[in-house]
Amino acid sequence: MRASGPLPVSAVVLAHDRRHAVDLVVRRLRSLGIDDVLVVDSGSSDGTAQMLAETHPWVTVVDPGGNVGASGRNLGVEQARHEHVLMLDDDAYPRPGAAEALLET
Repeated sequence: MRASGPLPVSAVVLAHDRRHAVDLVVRRLRSLGIDDVLVVDSGSSDGTAQMLAETHPWVTVVDPGGNVGASGRNLGVEQARHEHVLMLDDDAYPRPGAAEALLET
């Protein structure tokens, strides 16, 4: 069972041209109680950043200025609000209870 209120966990999502997948991942993260979500939009040309601004204004979009690959995660971590950070690709999300397990370890 999820704790009440936001979890003290940040999620860094590395994204590239998968707007619809990012939308789903962000929605699922929010439903799990993770409210510090940073999407590193690594050179997307499909409107990912615009979709996030319009649909999920609470998400921090990090623009590295192009496709920087996996190193873009570091840019997200630099802006994370919490000590515990989940690193995700744009087609992945933690299962229910995973964030709580991270906090317990």
